[in-house]
Amino acid sequence: MPMQDQHNRIRAWDWLLILGLTLAPMTGLRIWKIGPAELLVLVWCLRYLPRRRVPNGALMRFFLLFYGAMAIGTMMGLFLTPEETDLSDWPTWLYLMLVSLCMYQGLRNNELVYNEKLLTRFATLATLLQLLLYIMAESGVRTVFGAPLWFYYRYSGGGTNPHQVAVMMCGLTFVFAREILNKRHLLWNLLLLIGSITVLLATQSSTGVMALAMGLFLEFLVYINRMAGGRRGRVFLILLEGLVCTLLMLVLYRLLYSYAYTWISNDSNGLGRLEIFANIKTTFEKDPFFGLGPGMHSTSGGRLIEYHNTYLEILAASGMVGAIAFLIFTIRLLQKITRDTTFLPAIAAMYAYGFAGFAMRRLVYWGIVVFVLVICEQIRKNTYIAYHAREPV
Repeated sequence: MPMQDQHNRIRAWDWLLILGLTLAPMTGLRIWKIGPAELLVLVWCLRYLPRRRVPNGALMRFFLLFYGAMAIGTMMGLFLTPEETDLSDWPTWLYLMLVSLCMYQGLRNNELVYNEKLLTRFATLATLLQLLLYIMAESGVRTVFGAPLWFYYRYSGGGTNPHQVAVMMCGLTFVFAREILNKRHLLWNLLLLIGSITVLLATQSSTGVMALAMGLFLEFLVYINRMAGGRRGRVFLILLEGLVCTLLMLVLYRLLYSYAYTWISNDSNGLGRLEIFANIKTTFEKDPFFGLGPGMHSTSGGRLIEYHNTYLEILAASGMVGAIAFLIFTIRLLQKITRDTTFLPAIAAMYAYGFAGFAMRRLVYWGIVVFVLVICEQIRKNTYIAYHAREPV
């Protein structure tokens, strides 16, 4: 039954989804590729398995095109580069498709205010848990139920590497920023925002810092745009901001390039990542249309390695067809976000993280994306209904 009253409590069943997404970064709890997070989210999703037809939308069309291209790419990879293509990655991809589509179907059954409450509850619980684990880690605790809290000298929050936590915090930081922008529980959400940034910085992820900076910059632009009166005023401001940013990039190109190179070279893995990225031309030439399927298609020090870049991984695994499918989905997602631009910084931060990590292959990535997708669609629907309700009969 849909939630009719925003003051009603969250249904017990939906706590499975909240807890699952909250535990998603704690990959140290997994056996093989399955842990408490994956099981909790899957159990929640089973209730929303399509019984008659799969929901047709931007999400479904993306998965059909992307997986279709990657399936053909896998066959090509097994023939052309069998040492690179890894069939064991397919269960992860199929799982992510299943839970994403079921989340989309299940969340659509709720009212808008209920979905926003689910998102903020997840963000709050996840941040509080990670803050607790970080305090424990700083006090000398190394593991929780066997899950590591440290990756060498970097906080990992129960994950086998710090990127799991960093990706989540990139998205959740701007969920709290959105609540502040909408003037809801200002002090509480400000404390949570500070907490999420603290956890993100504790991972010592330079990619996370870049993504955070990108999100904060867009948050500032969103705030400025909301001060403009009317749609025309906002459109004018957006065009003006785009023009100013373009001019600054042209004028300060050399300075920005020098700063970026210095920042990358100061990272222990920075220049090494650039060398890994440089191999994409060789991979692309082997099968430009459908790629080579999931696996390790780059090299570093004479050994096979992943590209550690969402967009290069998409290109390597599914070729131009998969890359175009992802581009179309991104455009559709951004079109929906125009109904509520306060979600833009969260999505932009996670996309920015993808430049130096495979964020798209993480459960929490799709959890946040699906929440944003559904909420923005519901805002559009409510706006449409409200507009036509004012029309004279």
